[in-house]
Amino acid sequence: EPTSDTTKEKVKPGLRIQGGKRANSEEWPWMTLLRLNIKGSIFSCQASIITPRFLLTAAHCVYDAGCKRCKILVIAGVVDIRDKQSPTRQTVQVQEVIVHPKYSPKSQKNDIALLKLK
Repeated sequence: EPTSDTTKEKVKPGLRIQGGKRANSEEWPWMTLLRLNIKGSIFSCQASIITPRFLLTAAHCVYDAGCKRCKILVIAGVVDIRDKQSPTRQTVQVQEVIVHPKYSPKSQKNDIALLKLK
């Protein structure tokens, strides 16, 4: 189990951020949410915009799920994805998934992938 470097207490993973503050879309404009539809099940991950047509993400987000055949929707420009009316919200489909050729799911080495947008 992971430990904190400062206290050596056991750190329990969770879904809540303690002591954080709400971000706004202007603070992290390069961050996006990935919505992966794999055989009707929806999964989420994040990616960073590196060019207008390419995103950078972790290979484990798209490799382990078998995303050669899944649909990936990219949502950018919003902090709350439920805000469908935001003028800054953008959505686009992924055209191609390019996983690092030496990615190892077992060791997690080279855990990187590119996403080419449509």
